[in-house]
Amino acid sequence: MFGQPFDEFEPLGFDRAGFDPRLGGMRMGRGSMEPAILGVLLKEPMHGYEVISTLETKSHGMWRPSPGSIYPTLQLLEEKGLVTSHESDGKKVYTVTEAGKEVAEQENEHFQKMWQNRELTFHDNRATHQELRTGMKLMRDIMHKGNKEQQQQLRAAIVDFIELLKQIKKGTM
Repeated sequence: MFGQPFDEFEPLGFDRAGFDPRLGGMRMGRGSMEPAILGVLLKEPMHGYEVISTLETKSHGMWRPSPGSIYPTLQLLEEKGLVTSHESDGKKVYTVTEAGKEVAEQENEHFQKMWQNRELTFHDNRATHQELRTGMKLMRDIMHKGNKEQQQQLRAAIVDFIELLKQIKKGTM
């Protein structure tokens, strides 16, 4: 239906559909965003932020789609007649249309399989992902708010950490 294969996404992989080292998280594979959004909208109408939060919760915090990927996809789904929107309390709320329900049902098997296949991976990597997020937040805080000495200490710690990671990757740890 969507013109592209429904790709799964791989946590901590390095292919086009997996780990994005710049963001410290995951991203959805090409062709997966539309059925993922339809899948969550089938349960109830939502505004864009609720869609983002629902997908983040569903992935146990391992994947938080950006507004830049959600809102254009919602607009595209609306243009295709698969969702409609209306204003409610100053927010645009999206509802799946009958045509959208048919498409979602066609894609439902793939959508459910994607989440089932990733459930254990999300769970197994959740603690590591949360620690990465905490570490990234601390590093940003030091980079932007720390004094010169703290910033130099941070750089030295990062250099040491990178060397440790290289050793772990090589198996020489």
